Amino acid sequence: MTDGPMTDVVVRAADSGGTRPPPDVDTMFAWLQSERVVGIDGAVKSWDNPANPGYSYPEISGLLLSLLARSDSADPEVRDRIADDVRRGVGAGSAVGRWGTNYVFDTAMVLSGLLAHEAAGGRLADPALPDRLCDFIVEMLLARRGVDGLTLEDPNHWSNSYGCHLLKASLSLTAYADQRGRGRTDFVVRQLLDDLLPLQEDGRFRTNAASRISYLHAHCYATEGLLVVRRRGIADVSAAVTASADWLVRAQDESGGIRAWHDGNEASGELHADASAQAIRIWCLVDRRRYADSIRRGLGFIADNSVDGAGVRYRPGSDDVNTWATIFAVQATTWSKGPADPLWLV
Repeated sequence: MTDGPMTDVVVRAADSGGTRPPPDVDTMFAWLQSERVVGIDGAVKSWDNPANPGYSYPEISGLLLSLLARSDSADPEVRDRIADDVRRGVGAGSAVGRWGTNYVFDTAMVLSGLLAHEAAGGRLADPALPDRLCDFIVEMLLARRGVDGLTLEDPNHWSNSYGCHLLKASLSLTAYADQRGRGRTDFVVRQLLDDLLPLQEDGRFRTNAASRISYLHAHCYATEGLLVVRRRGIADVSAAVTASADWLVRAQDESGGIRAWHDGNEASGELHADASAQAIRIWCLVDRRRYADSIRRGLGFIADNSVDGAGVRYRPGSDDVNTWATIFAVQATTWSKGPADPLWLV
């Protein structure tokens, strides 16, 4: 299944009142499959910058697998290499980690990627790997934990905590139940809703129960999870989805981008391309016409931060051409004019 036609659109330049082409999907897609991103061994780099080389990032391997598996123009050999590298990284284990810590979220994104790869006819050298990954995710979420491993300096950091971003695990859990026909996924997803939906206040998701602040990248992950829940018919979260999308409109910077943080009164921090592209995807999934102006402005921000012949900068002025921001930007640009479905989210 493809994510729909890569239709040309024109976005209006926020600074000049003129027009410019949207981000070039074909260029971004080719760059994502190139050796600048995917190594010979299948490892996926976090970003491309000769002066500041990226690192191998398994979570992003999962995101890229999901994207490639849903495109008829992807190279199957590249997908197989990525899947094999993920398997080697996990080994005989049951989780995906970095630097001695296993992350529920990272594991969930890898599970989504492997399931999409398998559904598209891809090779899994270890067919039982998705089962082990799902078991780990379920066990950890039932224990209300976001990580497993070394003692963390900041256990309440958004990516370490049992926080709002984990709502997106709904994507991999429900896909696993569909493809493998087993798992306590509905029960776990309902627990996530009970625990984490209360973190939403006036549309804004606080990072976790210990914080009053929002990290907008995590807010978008939470909203994506709600979109999956609604699409699956697990619970009626339509009001929360709309409130979240409306709040993102209010949080959008005049440049069209999304800043890193928000305290409920104002946004702060640098403009980030990942959350900016995520916001576009959310608006496309909720109501493309209603949010047309925000989508147009967001695409303008992505276009402004695109690199010729490559992907998207992580933030304005950065030389890091970011892999996951580019993955999100491919979907955001494609969905701005073509079909979109929460179950295609990466």
